[in-house]
Amino acid sequence: MAKRLPRRPSLIPRGFALWLEAMRWQRAVDATLAPLSLTHTQYLVLATASSLAKEIDDAPSQRAIAERAGLDETTMSRVVRTLTDRSLLDRGDTFEDRRAWRVRVTSSGRAVLRNATASLEMVANRFFANQTERAANSVELGRD
Repeated sequence: MAKRLPRRPSLIPRGFALWLEAMRWQRAVDATLAPLSLTHTQYLVLATASSLAKEIDDAPSQRAIAERAGLDETTMSRVVRTLTDRSLLDRGDTFEDRRAWRVRVTSSGRAVLRNATASLEMVANRFFANQTERAANSVELGRD
C-alpha cells in the first residue's frame, strides 16, 4: 500500500485573505483622500512627481513619473490632465523633445500633497497596527 503524503495547505484561502486586506487598505485610502477630492492614483502621481523633482532638482518628464509610479501612458496622461485642470500640476514642453512633457507640482499641489500625506500616514499607522492580529486570523483560513 502506498504511503499517503500529507496534504499541503491550500494557497487559495491565503490569497483570498491577502486580497481582502488589499481591499480594506484601498477603501481606507479612498475614504481618506475623498475629502481632498483626490483618487489614490492622483495622489500617487502628485507624490511621485514631487519626489522625482527633489531627486533631479528639476521638473521630471511625464514618462519618468509614469515609469516610477508603475502607470501606463494613457492613465498617466489622463491623471496629469485632471491634476493640471485643478491647478495641482503644471505641464510644459521639454527642451529636448517637443512630444514630451515636463511636469511640476504647483504650490497648491504641494499643499494638497502635504495634507494628503499627513492623513494617509495616520491611516497607515492605524491600519498596520492591527495587521499582525488580522494576519494571524487570516492564516486560519489556510488550514485544513
